[in-house]
Amino acid sequence: MGKACCGTPATATYNFNGKEQKIKIKDAKTIERFAAGGNARIQVKNKKIEMGKSIADLKKPTLPEMAESKDTLLSRKEWEAYLQSKNEGKDLVWNNYWTKIDDKREYKGEFNKDNKTIWEGLGYIKY
Repeated sequence: MGKACCGTPATATYNFNGKEQKIKIKDAKTIERFAAGGNARIQVKNKKIEMGKSIADLKKPTLPEMAESKDTLLSRKEWEAYLQSKNEGKDLVWNNYWTKIDDKREYKGEFNKDNKTIWEGLGYIKY
């Protein structure tokens, strides 16, 4: 890193593809902030996928007199089709709090991004 002299902005030097590059310190800090925001968006996306997959991986319910099912609620193929139909989850938001949906039920899960009163997608219903 160079020291600013006579109004010249300080620069940082780095190697890219074997070639020495210089960039203003201010621009380097801006790029770092953009990278941090990108990482945060990726982490949120991965967390939404993880929470949805935990629901999809639940075993299908069976009656007590039947043998326990080994099938999951959604197969891998169905899960991938679901993600594609919901724009990889970008059209939905996850609400991790129980929301009253009628007199007898509460819901925790995915809601419509544009109208957060519409519950759709994967979630839990509590009676």
